[in-house]
Amino acid sequence: MTTSATFPNDVTIRGMINAGSVNFNEQVKNSDISPTAHLDYDKVEHLHAIQIERQGISTTASTHIAHIVKGAFGSVVAVRVACAVVPSTDSAAACVIDVKKGTTSVLTETITLDNTKTAYLSISGTIVTTGVKDVVAGNILVVTITPTTHTSDCVESPGVTIYVREDGT
Repeated sequence: MTTSATFPNDVTIRGMINAGSVNFNEQVKNSDISPTAHLDYDKVEHLHAIQIERQGISTTASTHIAHIVKGAFGSVVAVRVACAVVPSTDSAAACVIDVKKGTTSVLTETITLDNTKTAYLSISGTIVTTGVKDVVAGNILVVTITPTTHTSDCVESPGVTIYVREDGT
C-alpha cells in the first residue's frame, strides 16, 4: 500500500531520508542551485569569452589560434570586434577580421574596421546559421587580422572576443 503526504510548507529533516525513487515534477532551474554548490565541470554548460588582441599598429596580416574546443559539443554564439585607434583620414586603411573554425568562417561576412568606425566601440559579427558554428572536441577556432594597406594611418590594437558555449564533458 502506498501512502502519500502533502506538506504545505518547508520541511526540515535532521538525519537521512531513504527513498526508493524521487520524482521531480519540474526540471532543476538555475535558481534551485546554491551559489556555493560545488558542481563538477562536466555537469554544467560553459560560456567562454575568448579574447585575442593584437597590440600596436596592424600593418601585417596575422593568424591567431584562439581556442581549442574541449567539450563534446557546443557552438560559437557571438563575435565582437573593437580597436583602440581607427584610421583618421585614409579610407583605404582598414583591417579585416575573420573568425574561423579551422579554415571555414563562422561569420556571414568578415568584419572591417576602418575610418567609418569609432575607437573603443564594439561591433558585432553575424554568426552563420549553418553547422559551421557548431563545434566538437578538438575543433580549433582561428582569428585572422588582415590590414588592407600598410600606411602609418591604420588600425591600432584590434581586439576580438569570441563567445563559445560548450558542454562540460
